[in-house]
Amino acid sequence: MIKQGKVRAIIFDLGGTIVKSFEPAEVFHRILEAHGYHVQIEKIRAAHKKNETEHDVDDMADQSMEYWNRWNARLLESIGIEDSERLLARRINE
Repeated sequence: MIKQGKVRAIIFDLGGTIVKSFEPAEVFHRILEAHGYHVQIEKIRAAHKKNETEHDVDDMADQSMEYWNRWNARLLESIGIEDSERLLARRINE
């Protein structure tokens, strides 16, 4: 428990000013390349946007590893990568 008066500041880094992060499509692109899949990043971006518009909002509250495995599997399917055992979808979460 934090004692009253001990916290002097809280920093929110919403724009990547302090911690640089990559957009989701770039992360997917790097992982796919590492696994031997060569997919244009624009195709991954489009699939990610499609996932965002088609996902079930009720599922979003789940946020479990299985939720993200399903998300990854849908994205992989959208870009034409067969992953029926969801091996790659699970690997992406590691």
